[in-house]
Amino acid sequence: MSVTIRYEVQLLAGSLALGVCLMIIYDGLRLFRLMIPHGNLWTGVEDALYWISSSIMTFLLLFEQNDGVLRAYAIMGVLAGMSAYNVSISRILRSLLKKTAKYFTIRKTRRAAGKQRHGKKTD
Repeated sequence: MSVTIRYEVQLLAGSLALGVCLMIIYDGLRLFRLMIPHGNLWTGVEDALYWISSSIMTFLLLFEQNDGVLRAYAIMGVLAGMSAYNVSISRILRSLLKKTAKYFTIRKTRRAAGKQRHGKKTD
């Protein structure tokens, strides 16, 4: 195999691996949201930070592996890695998390929620 082809295959493999890693990180974010429920504002902020960091990691991959030259197959490789993980491993993990969510979700107790409604401070 020529050096050029080997290099292109390595870039594609790296982009696929990056896509899988990005989805693993997003699954961690999903777990965090499941454990600590919060509103749409914070969900939007978390998503924005995730996508900004994802774009930085993709840029760093292209910068280090390909001298910053944008290759469509590298971007498609990241998306393919994300998609493959999302429809396989992530789907299984999400179903398990949904079944066990009631055991590890952080919620307010009824007593603390009642005190907050009546204007009393809780410890």
